[in-house]
Amino acid sequence: MRSRTACPSRPAAYLLWKHGKADIRTEMEAFPEMDIMTIAGEPTPNYLESYPDSYSLPEVRVEQAKYREDNYQVVKRTFHTPAGSLSDRTKIPPAGREYGVSPNPIKTE
Repeated sequence: MRSRTACPSRPAAYLLWKHGKADIRTEMEAFPEMDIMTIAGEPTPNYLESYPDSYSLPEVRVEQAKYREDNYQVVKRTFHTPAGSLSDRTKIPPAGREYGVSPNPIKTE
């Protein structure tokens, strides 16, 4: 029986920590037996988890502020829709050290 190496659940974060980069070549070299999953085309933006400088949403006006708070980048957004307004506030920790290579953002609102 052939031995198998465990694959981390977040390969990009592992590759950044171990090799300093997470490109497809590094992934293929580090995990030669893992099926590579790449996005074949341009995906639909996830406006709940990404923070672009501008938004292209029909009939929606977006107010957004980005600023520093201690070690965190903070993004505060309000989406004004025809059905009403929605807002969120997210604290994004810096990568590295105590927060890890690819830290999760913290929703505070």
